[in-house]
Amino acid sequence: MARKRRAKRRKPRRGAGTFEPGWVVPASNVLLCVNVLLLAAVLRELS
Repeated sequence: MARKRRAKRRKPRRGAGTFEPGWVVPASNVLLCVNVLLLAAVLRELS
């Protein structure tokens, strides 16, 4: 029974389905890359 409950929790029918780590991880990676690029540009302007 416990296993079935866990499976149901993984796929909620409410909008939470879009809040999965599947796209959260790549999004954070993109933000990190953008931050690095901005930091590099600022360092170039300062030097």
